[in-house]
Order: sequence, then structure tokens, then C-alpha cells
Amino acid sequence: MQSSGELRGTRKLSLLQLVFLGMAWTMPLIVFANYGIASEAAHGYLPTAYAIALLAMSFTAYSYGRMAKQLPHAGSAYGYAAKTFRPEAGFMVGWALLLDYLFNPIVCCILFSLYLEALFPAVPFFLWVAAFVALVCVINYFGIQLSAAVSKYSVIIQLAIIGIFCAGSFYHILAGVNADGVGGFTMQPFFGDELTLPSLLAGASLLCFSFLGFDTVSIMSEEADKPQRNIPRAMLIIIVVCGVVDITVTYLGQLVLPGYSYEDPDTASLALALLVGGGLLKAVFVGSMIGAMFTGAVSSVASVSRLLYIMGRDGVLPRRIFGYLHPKHQTPVRNVLLVGAICLLAAVLPLGTTISFVNFGALLAFGCVNLCVIKYEFVNLRRSGWQAWLASGLLPGAGFIAIGWLFSNLNGRAVFLGLGWLAIGAIMMGLQKYREAPKGGTVANNSTIRGEGGASKVGA
Repeated sequence: MQSSGELRGTRKLSLLQLVFLGMAWTMPLIVFANYGIASEAAHGYLPTAYAIALLAMSFTAYSYGRMAKQLPHAGSAYGYAAKTFRPEAGFMVGWALLLDYLFNPIVCCILFSLYLEALFPAVPFFLWVAAFVALVCVINYFGIQLSAAVSKYSVIIQLAIIGIFCAGSFYHILAGVNADGVGGFTMQPFFGDELTLPSLLAGASLLCFSFLGFDTVSIMSEEADKPQRNIPRAMLIIIVVCGVVDITVTYLGQLVLPGYSYEDPDTASLALALLVGGGLLKAVFVGSMIGAMFTGAVSSVASVSRLLYIMGRDGVLPRRIFGYLHPKHQTPVRNVLLVGAICLLAAVLPLGTTISFVNFGALLAFGCVNLCVIKYEFVNLRRSGWQAWLASGLLPGAGFIAIGWLFSNLNGRAVFLGLGWLAIGAIMMGLQKYREAPKGGTVANNSTIRGEGGASKVGA
């Protein structure tokens, strides 16, 4: 069996590859998936709501960047919490993060299969799920480089589709054929008489989830070239690109089709595409969304299989199962297959329940990363001075407050299911410590969480 150690490959991931992997997880076309629902919540001022969401998530992206520089091999929020606080805290954060990483490919699988079932109703839903899972697992089996290549072309295609939509919108606006006749380029989508703070905050609370995925590149730190520099840069690029794309698309969309009352909010983006580019653009949209769901799942499975590997290598999950690397491809193949098997639940899980899991886990992990910056740099590194208070206190503190506000807007089902998941994790951690206690050690004593010093020293 391949011994536990660093994830590695024949070539390190470049900055551009990291950006494509993160953006494939985030999916640029997701701006169209929740266009109608978010527009209704924000009373049509969608670009302003996106700007607020971008600001809120930028604080957390900043905190991720600082921790990635301090602990480039820590393995995302899990490793940051373990190194900054205690291994037990790291386990619970990693367990919560699994809700985000593990259930996101299930969301992609459900949407992918729903789109195809609508196009080919004679094919059973489960067969689409099974085919989807099999192909995603095969791509991840052969290594991160193949996953990066698939992600690259998917993101390029998605951005091209968005570019076509923007060009068509420009034509309609300049030609004066936009619906309801707003008339040219105005600031109406940003400001107006109906603009209220509660509606903006309601819309922003939905739209922040459009940015989820930038953090997944931190999981790739051991396979990244110059991780201390490239991981923070990749996160910043992903946040900025997604924010600019989302604000631009929604601004043009509101000029072409003003208002926020739609016959069917779930398909408002398809009505917008039909207005801008006719039936051809609508068909291209549907096909592109199917492709985006697939490549989003490829990136998600790559991320979660590596998080499980790091937790297995560190001994907080069974090493013989989770801490294994394929001797040739250097991929956590057992974790890939396990995640694939779990993704088959897409055949029976409701979409809303699955999304609730994703939201709870992501926000809990994001809040912890902001706290890690404050504790690690003020307490562990003993930094002082006004620059430290600004960089290590004020900005991460603002990020924690923003995430706390978003967390308070989660629905009751998300909180209930999330707390249940955390309870299961606490029980598992307690059983693990109980099993190891008679041998004279605990999880914390038998494993060394990766930090600046290199690989963790655990047995196979």
C-alpha cells in the first residue's frame, strides 16, 4: 500500500490551473441559475446585491489568503483550525467542511440529471445519475492534471457563453428594443425609489453562495507550484472575476428585462436568454449548464477526496481507508470511489435538503478561518502595531461579522440538519479517542497536523 505522505504529481499546478479548478467549482454560469429567485428577493436591484455579496466574501477570501501564506500545507479550514487551535477543533471544522465539499457534487449531479431527464424523458433518472458519477470518478482517478484540463475548457466555454449574452444584450440596449423600454444605459439597476436595505440584504444572502468554491484551491496546496504565493492569488482572481461577471450580467439583464416579477422565477434566465438571442441561445444555455454541472462536480470530487486524504493522513479519520494514494497516479483513489458512491444518493435526495447541507458547512468553515487569522497572528506569532491590528484584526473581524450575518439568514432546516451532522462528527471523534486511549495516546498525540515544517508523520 502506498504510504501516507504528500500529494504530488509529475507536474505542479500552475496559478492558471488553480484558477480554472476553483472557477469550475464556482461555475460562472451559476449567475443564471438563481437569477429570478435572487432578483425577486432584491426587488430587481440585483447588481447592487451582488456588490454587497462580493464585499462580504472578499473579507473571507483575504483571511484564506493570509492563512495560506502562513500554513501553505495545512489543507484548507481543517488544517488552519487544527494548527491554530487544537486538532479536535480542526476535526470538527473539517467535518463541517465535508458538508460543503461532499454535497456540492451531489447538487451538481441532481441538476445535471434533471436537465437531461427533461431532454430525454425516456431515460430513467437513476441512469443519468450513474453515468454522471462514473465519468466524474474516472477523470479524478487519473489525476489532478486531467481534472485541471477538464476544468479549464469548461470555464472557457462558460465565459464564452457569458460573452455572447453580453454582446446580445448590448445590441438590444443600443438598438432600443429592450423589454419595457428602459432606454439606454442607466444606473436604474443599481439605485431607485424601490431600493430598500432589507431587500438588498435578503438578495445578498442568497447571492453569496454564488461565490462558494474559491476556497477549494487551498486543498490543492501540496500539488501547487509556489503555494504561498499562488494559492492566495488564485483565490483573489476567482473572487474578482466572478464578482465582475455577476455584476455585469445582472446589470445588462435588468436593462434588457427590467423588473423582478417573473412567470416562473426558476426559469427567468431562460426567458432572458430567449429575449436576447432567441431559441438558439436558449438551447446553448441549457447545454452549457449541463456541462457546467459536470465539470463543477469534477472539481468538487477532486477537492473533497483530497480533504478526506489529508484528514486520513493526519489520523483523524481511519488511515488505511482515507490515507491511501494510488502508487502510479498519486491520487486518493479510495476517497474518489467513496465520494462517487455517496453521489449516487442524488437519485433519492431532494435538491433543497442537499443545498442546505452545503450552505451550513461552508459558512461555518468560513467563519472559523477568519477567527484563525486573528488567533494565529496575534497569539501564536505575537504581532503588534497598527498594521497588525488592521491586517490581522480589523479585516478578519469584518469577515467574521459578515459570515455571522449570512449564517443568521440560514433557514431552520439548514441549521437543524447541520447541527445533526456536527453531533455525528463529535460522536465519531469521541469514539476514536476512546479506542486509542488504552494504547497510551490520542488522536492529537498520534498525528502531527501539517504546518510549515512539512509532511505529517503518521504510519500507513
